[in-house]
Amino acid sequence: MKAASYDILKKDVLGYRIWLEAVEDLRKASVRIEELALHSPGKYIVFNQQTSRVVTALGGWRRRLRTQISAGCSSKIFRQTKQTFS
Repeated sequence: MKAASYDILKKDVLGYRIWLEAVEDLRKASVRIEELALHSPGKYIVFNQQTSRVVTALGGWRRRLRTQISAGCSSKIFRQTKQTFS
């Protein structure tokens, strides 16, 4: 079993981050915050323990998932992504 590398947190009404659970990969984290948001709407954050960065956020009533390109991605991947959405 892989070690849990991603923390799932929820922002409370005052903006404080509350730790909920840890999962082993980003795909599982994204699925899990979608599930959590169905039962308890709010702002959810996925935090990468290895890079100390927020990598995914789901927030507000719109339940929009946003994944950021981490600083460690290669420029080739970034260029391909940029071309796809340009």
